[in-house]
Amino acid sequence: MVDGVDPDVFKMQALIIRERILTGAHQEVHYYLRYRGAVYCDSGLMSRCYDLWLHALNLQQKYLQPLNQQTMQTLLAFQETFTLVIDEHTNVQPVAKELGDQVAIIYEKAVDEIERLVAWGSKPLFEECSGEDHEHNIDEEKENLLFIILQLLFLVHRAALPPTYVTVERDEILAKEREAFVDVERLVNVCREIGLFPLHLACTSNESQERRGFNEFYSMFPQQYVVERLVEAGGRLDEVDGPTRETPLHRLITSDSYPDGHWQIARYLLQQGAPALARNADNKTCLELIQKHMTLLLENYNAGNLITLAGLAANAVRRAEIPYEELVPHELLAMMKLH
Repeated sequence: MVDGVDPDVFKMQALIIRERILTGAHQEVHYYLRYRGAVYCDSGLMSRCYDLWLHALNLQQKYLQPLNQQTMQTLLAFQETFTLVIDEHTNVQPVAKELGDQVAIIYEKAVDEIERLVAWGSKPLFEECSGEDHEHNIDEEKENLLFIILQLLFLVHRAALPPTYVTVERDEILAKEREAFVDVERLVNVCREIGLFPLHLACTSNESQERRGFNEFYSMFPQQYVVERLVEAGGRLDEVDGPTRETPLHRLITSDSYPDGHWQIARYLLQQGAPALARNADNKTCLELIQKHMTLLLENYNAGNLITLAGLAANAVRRAEIPYEELVPHELLAMMKLH
């Protein structure tokens, strides 16, 4: 205390004065908001940290271009901090509802960032961040942002879970999740506008993310909860991702060194209509990959359910290299190309 005044008051006043002088567009304002928030976080004052970081994020999204590195760092800081806090609570006590609400709000703010990118249109984005010796690839930054969003979506679910020693009915967990409502359909739709594949990324093992430089403060993927939410929100099971031509089921099997560990997610995708005979760029069908890498699925799911007459016919035509474009109805062309 200084003359009966809490020193924090002076520090907060300094933040206010700096913002008034430099304006909310100045990156130094954002930096010191983040810094002071981190100090509060280290002191266990998460609510104060959240308020300052949220203010910084609001300023960044108001004044900076989409995918600016400062904005990305703020979103990543939120995701990492939420992960650490929820990890600490998992085994000892329920997560406070306030924290679940905060995660949901930051999830929505992260989806806002993708919508800002859509609204930005064809205007150029800076490849080099001002004030940093850092060049970033825009396509990689899009996927990094999507990874953060999916992590936040899973954290909303984790925040609704009870401690591991408490048994709670699924309906109670879902009711708590609904209190911190997040709009997954909005995410799926905006990703479709900009050529992002959230369901593919949700089916991608963390082994791939580690190679892209993420640290250890994230939840292990794939997670069935996230996959289910995306499918329920309209994520397409027959969508192929770029030059690899992989469907989400392909990605689930090929991105992990131990795909058998995710056989239940694969079963869910197949039950929802994932095409088992779809071929990727290496000419491998999901069924062939399942037979080679996911024996647990075959032991627990009737292989006959994986095969459709349409898929068999399309594969026969493709193997025989029959020119089909002029022969099949227009509405079947996409299915033929998939197989």
